Amino acid sequence: MKAIPDYKNSAFIVPGSVLEHVEGADRCDLAVLLWVLGKGDFSVTSAADSLGISENDFLASLRYWEECGVLTTGISKKSKRAEKTDKKEEALPEKTKRTSSLPSYTTEETARYLEKNKKTAELIDSCEQLLGKIFTTAETNIVIGMLDHLSLSGDYILLLFAHAVKIGKASVRYVEKMALGLVDRDITKYKELEAELAAVELSETTLRQVRSMFGIGSRVFTAKEKKTVRTWCVDWGFGEDVIGKAYEVTVNATGDASLNYANAVLDTWHAEGLETPEQIDEYLEKHRNAKPSGKKGGKKAGSGTSSFETDDFFEAALKRSYGKKEG
Repeated sequence: MKAIPDYKNSAFIVPGSVLEHVEGADRCDLAVLLWVLGKGDFSVTSAADSLGISENDFLASLRYWEECGVLTTGISKKSKRAEKTDKKEEALPEKTKRTSSLPSYTTEETARYLEKNKKTAELIDSCEQLLGKIFTTAETNIVIGMLDHLSLSGDYILLLFAHAVKIGKASVRYVEKMALGLVDRDITKYKELEAELAAVELSETTLRQVRSMFGIGSRVFTAKEKKTVRTWCVDWGFGEDVIGKAYEVTVNATGDASLNYANAVLDTWHAEGLETPEQIDEYLEKHRNAKPSGKKGGKKAGSGTSSFETDDFFEAALKRSYGKKEG
């Protein structure tokens, strides 16, 4: 059989490399390719409307042809939200453009995505094994959304699921919420996620220690308190031993187990470059001995290596951090 094209008054050239990838393309891919070759310049929104497909499908097909080396569009490196060029709005930073939820997919879109991305089915199977259940269509779409919409890697998603199981939050919806929050904070790479989850676990461990040490009981920590404790253990690198010394100093100086005052103490030690209990003992002893015993204004607190006499310098530092006004 031989087919003779009827070009009439116009024609466009199809790259020969298309033939090598036709078998892996579906009807949507072919329609998008012909549209793009015929139009050249186009708007994703209007093109998708004209073809009767979703923008997600249009962009997925563009990525397919770009990965095949047939087209060069740069679409695979851009956010889908940034491709809505027909909407006249000021370009916002990627971080600002994150949405509060993942897009929904039709059954046809889901099937097409799974057909094109064979490894996705393997990823979903691994996630199901971690949670010990078969995913519903909606849950499957969440995993696809994390891959397709948020551009997260399979390893990243698996680590999220493993963490959710570890902390007793074995829910696909919980993983979705975590993913959206992390991407909004620009934590999108596997190594970044590893570091963040390690920090979260360290913070949770330290919060339990602080709860017991400061006698907080069953009260829920406030967001500010959680941030403060995270600063102690993650940003400043203080362990239970150093925090314990700050607790002693706080109670000896104020008679109260105040997190705010303890934060002032730890802030001072961090500013002084102190890291170990030994360095802190030496620092406290140095300032206690440096103050003349006859000088007024010194407040002796406690005894032993954790005791100190608040000299003018140390007291001023505490007041600055603690938010008190001198005088």
